[in-house]
Amino acid sequence: MDTKNKALARTHLGFFVMGIVPVFAQLIPWDAVSIVCGRMLIASLTMLVIMIIQRKFWKPTLKNEWVALIGTGILLAIHWSTFFMAIKIADIPLAVVSAGTIPVFTAFIEPLTHRKLPGGIDLVLSAIVFFGIYTLTEEFDLQSASTLGIIFGTICAFTKSLRDVWSKKLIREHGSIPTMFFQLVIGGIVLLPFFDIANSSFNAASITNLVILAVFGTATAHTLAVSGMSKISASTMTLLGNLAAIYQIILGVIVLNEIPSPRILLGGTIVISVCAYETWRQKSPEH
Repeated sequence: MDTKNKALARTHLGFFVMGIVPVFAQLIPWDAVSIVCGRMLIASLTMLVIMIIQRKFWKPTLKNEWVALIGTGILLAIHWSTFFMAIKIADIPLAVVSAGTIPVFTAFIEPLTHRKLPGGIDLVLSAIVFFGIYTLTEEFDLQSASTLGIIFGTICAFTKSLRDVWSKKLIREHGSIPTMFFQLVIGGIVLLPFFDIANSSFNAASITNLVILAVFGTATAHTLAVSGMSKISASTMTLLGNLAAIYQIILGVIVLNEIPSPRILLGGTIVISVCAYETWRQKSPEH
């Protein structure tokens, strides 16, 4: 197997391992914020070990670097917390599909950072995506679990897009792993005051599942996913990332028997298809 195929295989494996994340969100009997706080702090220690092994260190010294790290760390904490809230309130398929709108938000946010307006095709694609989101629930009712799940999933996608766009310069200059390490530490510290110690059961099963989620579903998966960045195209990288949503739904069916309804299958097909096309279009040389 040549170098490029090895890089592709590692990246694909990384996104596949990310598929376990929603399953462990359901298996750990804690509230969403407590799970994410523990996940971030344990994953940050794992990332530190990876940095020591790979000898990839970075000590931020500039004020704007710390501002960016704090901002993106908080956004990462919100992104994961709202994703887990969507899973806890609704179910995995609905949360994953709602959160899958990330490329559409990015298509709007990124041009604004260059003081440009989104193109007309972006408006059309966004309308189609939000129609797909609309089909996920029979009616808009804030008392409905599906409606709340969609809201939290959409917030999750929006904050992920902001974090990704804001992180680009840091990653380009200092690498993905050191940047992720600081974001994990900052996010974990920000969430620490909201950790619900009183209602979190610290038994062997909960701790084991949290460690697996943090070490494998976060640190290892992220490291594998980004390891091929220098060998494969950005469009391939992002399209493989879209597969993570499909893996998450499939594992939810296998492990937890959370079978998507026909309505979610329809909405999910619309959302994932349009977002995959938007990803390809944004990364194509003609764009």
